[in-house]
Amino acid sequence: MKITHSMVLNEVEQGGDARYRIDRLIDDSAQTPEQKERLHARADEIFQTLFDTERHRDRTPLPMAARTIS
Repeated sequence: MKITHSMVLNEVEQGGDARYRIDRLIDDSAQTPEQKERLHARADEIFQTLFDTERHRDRTPLPMAARTIS
């Protein structure tokens, strides 16, 4: 099993608790406990990347053409 950005984004697009659904998918899989730990760690990395991207996007300054001069 492999956790990918597209898999996580697909769950996020569905709304609701995407993290819970990804965790359930991992927990219910036929992977060994060690493999599940690695999959959860990978999911953590991907979700953190999404959160960091959203925070960065919120802080990105407007282009000069979109700024108003007072």
